[in-house]
Amino acid sequence: MDLFAPGVSLLAAVPWTDSASGLKTGTSMAAPFASGVAALYLESHPVSACVRAWRVCARALGGFGG
Repeated sequence: MDLFAPGVSLLAAVPWTDSASGLKTGTSMAAPFASGVAALYLESHPVSACVRAWRVCARALGGFGG
C-alpha cells in the first residue's frame, strides 16, 4: 500500500465566508488524509490500540514506525 498525504494546493473552505473556497498548503492540509487512513484502519480493527494504527500507517510510508 502506498500512502500519500498531499499538503500543496488543496481546495478547502476559507474562514471569511460560508460559500468560498481557496487553495491551501501546509501540514494542516495533509493531516486529514493521514488521520483518515488511521480512522479507516481503526474502524476495521476496533480492538487495536492507536499506537498499532500509527505503526501500520508508518510502515506504509516506508517503515519508520518501529
